[in-house]
Amino acid sequence: MCDNGPDWAKSNKTFFYMARLWKKLHLDYLCITSYAPKHSAMNPIEHAWAPVSHWLTGVILPAKLPGEDKPPHEQSRLTDEERERKGIRVLDRAVQLMCTYLHRKCDGFPVRPTAILCKQKELPYYCQDKDNVTRLLNAKVREIESNVKLQALQKEFQFFRAHSVRKTYQIEFAKCKNKSCTHCVQNPALATGVINFLEKAGRCIPTPRPSSFPGHYETFVNILHEVQNGKFQPLYLDENMPSKCGKAFSCAKCNRYVFNSVADHRKHDILIHRHKYL
Repeated sequence: MCDNGPDWAKSNKTFFYMARLWKKLHLDYLCITSYAPKHSAMNPIEHAWAPVSHWLTGVILPAKLPGEDKPPHEQSRLTDEERERKGIRVLDRAVQLMCTYLHRKCDGFPVRPTAILCKQKELPYYCQDKDNVTRLLNAKVREIESNVKLQALQKEFQFFRAHSVRKTYQIEFAKCKNKSCTHCVQNPALATGVINFLEKAGRCIPTPRPSSFPGHYETFVNILHEVQNGKFQPLYLDENMPSKCGKAFSCAKCNRYVFNSVADHRKHDILIHRHKYL
């Protein structure tokens, strides 16, 4: 679940890094979703901030190191290197102290904060090639074709696209049943029932469908029975769903991707279908 911020809707980096997480953990299925605009009241992320704000009420994080009477930026006799080194120590101590305040329970579930310190080398799911990823997502076909590293990242990006479906408010990653897919053959799905259901439903969770009762939708159980009995007719990815860009439109070539802008459409064509824009 995410909070529908701009990094969710407009950045292919979110897609790329979530896809790497899905692959690294050998997950059968991963879904990243968001509530539609003006519906954030139902978002559990929004609810989680209330207890966090309460826990941190009145907390003052120290700006000075133990035994010193001034913070590093006010110590005029320090060199730039010493000031930076002390500033890092101050920030690291603040982050570690923050974790002690957040190590509690929310709605009965334990909160396990992780301190990511400055200069820390071992980071969870850290992208060592983030600069090249950024370059790929802004590159044109000719630039990609002339750079070996970008070509490798493009193949990775295409692999992720082949195993995903993107709607306006949802991205899904799932293992496939293609025997020529090395990843899915070497890491076979454990939840075979889920994968079989997704294959029959169009490789994604079915789009909600209005029922015969005005203002209501068919239950998931009803749709599940239709899929199992071979009577399911999949809808357009965003059919009956509001779109942030007015009328949502998907890729006519793969029909697995809903665009959020014209620029997004062009980028998809370059990375996936190798269309050369002049």
